[in-house]
Amino acid sequence: MKKDGTGKKKASGKHKAYPCKQHMNLYYKPDRTTMPATVSLYVLFVLVLMLGFSKFMIYDILIRHQDLENQLALKERQLENVQEQLSDYKKVRETYERYSATEEEESHIDCIEILDLLDKAVWTDADISSISIKGKNAVIKFSGVNLAQTSAIVSLLEKNPSVVKITVDTASSTVSGGEDISASMLLELTKKTDEEEDKTEEQINQSMVNLERKKQMEAELRDLFSQDPAPAGIPPYDNLTQVMLELNNILEGTQEYSLSFGTVDTQNAMVRRRISLGFKSPDYAGARKVLQTLKDSEYRCMIDDLDINIGDGRDFEVSVRATLVFFEYQASE
Repeated sequence: MKKDGTGKKKASGKHKAYPCKQHMNLYYKPDRTTMPATVSLYVLFVLVLMLGFSKFMIYDILIRHQDLENQLALKERQLENVQEQLSDYKKVRETYERYSATEEEESHIDCIEILDLLDKAVWTDADISSISIKGKNAVIKFSGVNLAQTSAIVSLLEKNPSVVKITVDTASSTVSGGEDISASMLLELTKKTDEEEDKTEEQINQSMVNLERKKQMEAELRDLFSQDPAPAGIPPYDNLTQVMLELNNILEGTQEYSLSFGTVDTQNAMVRRRISLGFKSPDYAGARKVLQTLKDSEYRCMIDDLDINIGDGRDFEVSVRATLVFFEYQASE
């Protein structure tokens, strides 16, 4: 080590001196979480969350509730409108029930129509000795024809839509030559019928059904009253006195008659009065006239279970037994 001019030792060039720091500078970072701007952002974020929550959990529910209330109000207005149109439904229904055909009349085989058929198909060639019509079966006994004529009668009857099946039960010769026969014929009959509709919502559906039914009844009533003659209405219950007077007027021209009154059957508003009738007429034409008058009576009458015993021929005494059904209407309270 060398000495300089002051007498101090001089360091060799190989060793350099480095500065050394005697103190430290610290950097201050302020807490921004408490600054007003940051707090405002937090508050804004919370408000956005609350708005979203209210949108899905409150506002949408209120809107759906309002929509349901509007739909309910609309349905109630529809119901009120339909009920207003149905205000006279009971009156229309009662008129319809009194003038339209009853269920029995709809399915009943009309005895007069069967007698008309026999007039055209059997009486022209044969002599009928008895006619029995019960329900959907008719038994006719006749004579004075041969086998060929009997076959023609059967063919003619089979063409009628009311006849389902014909069975010739017996056929026997009545003369030595074997030409004329006596036959008993069973007819199975039918009658064609036309082919046939939440609480507020149920009320609307039922009311709409009633409204359509009302329109249908009104249309059928217009058709009925346009007929000539107009149909006879079913009289109100109790019509027994008038029925007895009517029967006396119709049957007073017969040789004798008997009446037996059965029990009265009531179903819904319809009352059925069954009467067993027996009478004798001087000839077949007179018996037919009585039966036709009964059918065309002022009081609705259905002829059922008809038996006609012609005996010696259509120009001789004829005995008739039948069941009559008179209808009466008992309006509901």
